Amino acid sequence: MNQYEYGSTAPAYESYPKYHDHARFSVINSKRPVFQETQVSSFTVTIIKCVAFMILVVALACLVRVAFIATTFTVNNANASLRLDLSAARLTGNELEITHSRYGSADRITRCAIANGMIPSDEPEYLILNDSNVSVSAGGVAGVLESVSADIAVE
Repeated sequence: MNQYEYGSTAPAYESYPKYHDHARFSVINSKRPVFQETQVSSFTVTIIKCVAFMILVVALACLVRVAFIATTFTVNNANASLRLDLSAARLTGNELEITHSRYGSADRITRCAIANGMIPSDEPEYLILNDSNVSVSAGGVAGVLESVSADIAVE
């Protein structure tokens, strides 16, 4: 035994098994040549091509079917989502109608105005605007001319 670093040991080189120069297996030679070409009939090649083409067509049909199913699923989910949104919008519209009928009545507005110190007017005043009093900007926004605004502020 040979001594290695850190105290480990290895068997001596002489104790390894000796390998012989001759091969441990035998080769059987065949009678036919090493490179012999075999011919495949054209009928067999045609059948293989047809089968491969049919497999390709079936695979393509399956892919198209999966794509249609996925699209249908997506559209159905979007449709369900829109139905939920429409239902929520209808519910909100109904609630707003009830709220408007409760808070928008003229009697309630008059009571709230009187409760906040406003005095109801017996004769309402109207401001009549004609084309000479109203200016329209380039954007189509209407506004009262300054002379009319000043007259309103003075009164």
